Amino acid sequence: MGIDVHCHLFPESYLQLVRTFTRAEDHRLAARIDLGDDGVERLAIQGIPEYAMTPDYWSPDALIAWMDEAGLEQVVLTPAPPTTSYWVPPRLGREVTRAINEGMAAATRAYPDRIIGGATVTLSDPARAPDELSEAVQRHGLRAAMILSNVNGKDLDEPEFFPFFARAAELGVPVFVHPTPFSPLGYQRLYRYYLFNVVGMTTDTTVAIASLIYGGVLERLPALRVWFPHAGGSFAILRGRIEHAYHVRPEAQGHIPRPPSAYLDRLAFDTLAHDPSVLRYVVETMTPRRVMIGSDYPFVIGTRRPGDIVQTLEHLTDEDREAILAGNARSFFGIGMITDH
Repeated sequence: MGIDVHCHLFPESYLQLVRTFTRAEDHRLAARIDLGDDGVERLAIQGIPEYAMTPDYWSPDALIAWMDEAGLEQVVLTPAPPTTSYWVPPRLGREVTRAINEGMAAATRAYPDRIIGGATVTLSDPARAPDELSEAVQRHGLRAAMILSNVNGKDLDEPEFFPFFARAAELGVPVFVHPTPFSPLGYQRLYRYYLFNVVGMTTDTTVAIASLIYGGVLERLPALRVWFPHAGGSFAILRGRIEHAYHVRPEAQGHIPRPPSAYLDRLAFDTLAHDPSVLRYVVETMTPRRVMIGSDYPFVIGTRRPGDIVQTLEHLTDEDREAILAGNARSFFGIGMITDH
């Protein structure tokens, strides 16, 4: 049995908010829901492919049924990244965040032994975001938080975002940095062939990791726990170049007293590499204790059998394999050490 740390939901409370805006012909969300000819609702959000809202996308019951098929004991469930609405005015953004977090809390309450709930915050309203996180933890019992890899083009090491990370460290809430589907690096050139997702989003993850390291966020907040999807994007393969830059370029030295390699034990990645040889390199680079399984459920770009790729890594010891499948997640999220709400 495994613990999946990269699993998403379009909460029903968020979908209801979009339906309300759609009926009112209110375009401020840049999102709408329409009923397709097949009787299935379709969610359209600015600039990205629409989603057919089949039960996998919004139903906690469907999630649990899939977990049973996939051999998962628990998931860390975070909001589907397209639900975040960093582009809307702050007051509306807070309304969206409230709806999302209420829906995530409802899913967690329905299956408290199977789902570890994750919140979102209105990071485009950085002065409010720390208190939103506190409310999500203290009122809703959510135990993780998801943010996107950039905020309307701003990298995560900008000073205005530091109070959010400081609050997460203070509360002991792990932060999932997911690549943005809306404006990943180079997105203007990447909309053919689904490259905005395949290349752009994973590259944006790499920029987010490097920014948190070079920008001194990890240095200043030793208690902060951060994890990243898609096997960390291209970070593992660029690790040597990122390290070398620190030693030869003054721009890379301004905020950290130690080289980037000193912060590797502060990062965690999922297993969603889609290729055992790539995952093997990531595991060797990060060590087996910094990798956890991830599916990207319910999206087709993910996998329905997140544990299978770990079983193909013949170089792992049984202890390391069990750590990647479940043990690392138990430690990272304090599973079994925190009383469920």
